[in-house]
Amino acid sequence: MTRRTLSVAALAVVVGLFAGAGRNAAAQSHVHSGAPATAQATPERMKMHDQMMTAMKAREDKLDTLVKTMDGATGNAKIETMATIIRELVRDQKDMHGRMDAMHQHMAGAPQVAP
Repeated sequence: MTRRTLSVAALAVVVGLFAGAGRNAAAQSHVHSGAPATAQATPERMKMHDQMMTAMKAREDKLDTLVKTMDGATGNAKIETMATIIRELVRDQKDMHGRMDAMHQHMAGAPQVAP
């Protein structure tokens, strides 16, 4: 196997893992049966939800653009685009974990720690 083939295979695995996780999360209902009765849809929460959904859509659009660029590229340009996609996926994953941690701390009433 050549280095390029390994790079393409590695990207395919990474993209597949992240894309599968994103699709599964997006397919889930926004109704959380385990949510406490005090977690009502207040205007503030709805605004936060809308902002989160807008940010997610922007990240997905950016990744779609990068994948289209990668599909049209050859040689080193394709490999560089693949590396950019992987960096974006890792950044998005870290950002998501930071937001989830802040949300959990907020829900638990603990002071928030900057990521």
